[in-house]
Amino acid sequence: MSQTVWVTGVAGFTGRHLVAFLRQLPEPPRIVGLGLGAVDGVELDAHFPLDVTDPGQIEAAIAQERPDIVFHLAAVMPPCDDALLWHVNVGGTNNLLRALAKAGCQQTRILLVGSAAEYQMREDGLLNEDDPVAGETHYGQSKSAQIEWARQIAGLFGLSLVVARPFNLIGPGLPERWVAAMLCAQFADPGTATITVGNTASERDFVDVRDCVQAYWELALKGTPGEAYNVCSNHPTGIGELIDILQALTDGRHSVEVDRSRFRSVDLDRVYGTNHKIREAIGWQPQISLKQSLLDMLDEHRDGE
Repeated sequence: MSQTVWVTGVAGFTGRHLVAFLRQLPEPPRIVGLGLGAVDGVELDAHFPLDVTDPGQIEAAIAQERPDIVFHLAAVMPPCDDALLWHVNVGGTNNLLRALAKAGCQQTRILLVGSAAEYQMREDGLLNEDDPVAGETHYGQSKSAQIEWARQIAGLFGLSLVVARPFNLIGPGLPERWVAAMLCAQFADPGTATITVGNTASERDFVDVRDCVQAYWELALKGTPGEAYNVCSNHPTGIGELIDILQALTDGRHSVEVDRSRFRSVDLDRVYGTNHKIREAIGWQPQISLKQSLLDMLDEHRDGE
């Protein structure tokens, strides 16, 4: 009998890619999506349009589709009210884990998706899983609290919880509020001659979402309960380097204009992670090159014109 896999936040960027990955496995599981967003084009076996802040809805879903594996992706990000960050990211996770514990799901493997934003930043920008976590932003603080509370609940009720901390995800479908997608949209537009960008000196750790969801799957199966794993490339890439790659992919036809109004108040010079722990644990490392990720994103924007 195939396993039943839950994906919360299934309508989101990563949720859609995770479902696509699960579908192409040699023995695909039964995939149950949970979340309020539209799921058009997402190939699910069942869908519960529930709100994770409502514990009764979660308990009802467990009664109908008891999970063997749970990928908890559901979360909110800025721009939004700070209170909503805590209500959904911490409160929703609390509701999910308590509902699973109440139903006796101690054998269920739970992959909780945190964020690199949990970390307190270091001067050299390199982050590993032993670095302090308290967050530099309200979002990062809510995610740090989410993970700490989840670990407490998992320990209290004997749940099998593994934490993934992704860095900067890219790939087809990335919303344009993120810099890589914003740049691709401009470069793909035949009517745009000048690319407008913010701080080109910032360096980030970019990982293709399609590599990331493979890491999530492997961590769900083989990660050590209670442990957190960076999902990252091990390499900082400057925004200027993204622009250079996109210029090469579009024949260098564009001029670039820096717009200081796009600079963020919390815009650290360099943030990247070490992926030593995840490589040692499950043998994972990124396979899709940055150039290929950007090319696929360009093609998506061109096809959508």
